[in-house]
Amino acid sequence: MSEERRSNDKDSFLAAMYKLDPDKLRQLRRIASGVTRCPECDAANPASERFCTKCHAKLYPVEEAEETRLRNKRKTLQRKGD
Repeated sequence: MSEERRSNDKDSFLAAMYKLDPDKLRQLRRIASGVTRCPECDAANPASERFCTKCHAKLYPVEEAEETRLRNKRKTLQRKGD
């Protein structure tokens, strides 16, 4: 079994055990380690970077989509409150 496969299985188990979203678990690991891998070229990047330092791909497209969804939800709730 490959190292990546074992890591994914372990992440899935931990996410289920602690009732965490697997994406949130990956995010916590990235923050704790200080390093993230590019989804396009697999280069190691500092966790603070939003774009890959090698190929300039977005490092966290899922998080950005979630941030946009939450931002839109806040705007909708603010409009209802006005």
